[in-house]
Amino acid sequence: MSKIKPILFTSKKLANGKHPVMLRITHHKVGYVAIGCSCRPEEWDDEYSRLKPGFPNAKRWNNRILSDYALAEQFILDMEAKGKSFTVEDVVKHLRNDYEEIGFMKFTQQEIDRMKEVNKLGNAAVYQMALNLVKKFRNEKEFVFDDLSYTMLKELETFCYKHNNSNNTVCYYMRTIRAIYNRAIKAGYASNDLYPFRTYKFKYINPRKRALSQDEIRILKNKKLKKGSELWHAQNLFFFSFYCMGMNWTDMARLKVSNIRNDRIYYKRSKTGREYNIKISDPIKKILSHYLNGKSTDDYIFPIISRKDSPELIRKDITLHMQWFNDTLKDLASTCGIQTNLTSYVARHSWATIASRKNINIGIISEGLGHRDIKTTQTYLANFGSDELDNANDIIIDI
Repeated sequence: MSKIKPILFTSKKLANGKHPVMLRITHHKVGYVAIGCSCRPEEWDDEYSRLKPGFPNAKRWNNRILSDYALAEQFILDMEAKGKSFTVEDVVKHLRNDYEEIGFMKFTQQEIDRMKEVNKLGNAAVYQMALNLVKKFRNEKEFVFDDLSYTMLKELETFCYKHNNSNNTVCYYMRTIRAIYNRAIKAGYASNDLYPFRTYKFKYINPRKRALSQDEIRILKNKKLKKGSELWHAQNLFFFSFYCMGMNWTDMARLKVSNIRNDRIYYKRSKTGREYNIKISDPIKKILSHYLNGKSTDDYIFPIISRKDSPELIRKDITLHMQWFNDTLKDLASTCGIQTNLTSYVARHSWATIASRKNINIGIISEGLGHRDIKTTQTYLANFGSDELDNANDIIIDI
């Protein structure tokens, strides 16, 4: 005879001192399915197999218990009416399949779709990477948030390391999964009581940032390359970033001819939305002369974005060309005999490092880089105008 009973599973104690509420199913042997909440013994009514009225959202959770109980009972009655044999695992699987409608993968995909609808493509891309990882780890098998335990996170961590991911890459994934879990709690699909990130911790290690020395900058700048070659384009883009106070790749890619006015480049930083303008120095003018010929005001300056049909395609072009840029910079560094791992970020970091070595005020450096969140320099930022930034940049790029 089959039996179903909601219980407080006191054999398992969570980090917060609570016990999970389970549906115990007995059919030749015993199986358990988590309801999705946990409580302390004094919050559980053992006589009526339900949460006591004082428990937060007791009515909602008790309705969930009744609903799951009814699902399990109906499955058993249907199987018996059809004369079909079944196991306790079949009952458990039936309940879990019902949960899959609001599982981790489906929920995350819904969040990605919502982000795309409001043009939050950066966040959507980050969530997509995390979802792809989890799908690969789980072989596409869906699971509910209650299953996302400390143990599963450690197994996922091991999976990442086996696939040669660095510590910071693993942290990047885990931080995103944590954000997804937090969203699921707010949406009512995950239980705060079972929150695995209270016990599972990860630590980001600040990478050692490498900058080129002034001598290396000179070597890179003076290297004669075939005009129009990939190395030549990479050299131009690297130094455009350097001459423009470390302008980042996305902002460079989005520059249009219309951003140039009165011998200055006016642009809004994609990451912060803050507006900047940079004097077009002679080195910048020389680089621009190669790319502005025959272009109208609405054209992009650099050959990075080619698909303008949608924000998503624009973002893909930027990402794909950044991969090309970083790969080509490695070849350029090798050609110049430079040992530093040359990437798009090195131009930015080199500008800041050389500025510091030339005793440029740290507030001006922060203003040039757009570091609005550096508390130690925040008070200086409003005090520097375009003239001071122009003068500082002239000093820095005079190599």
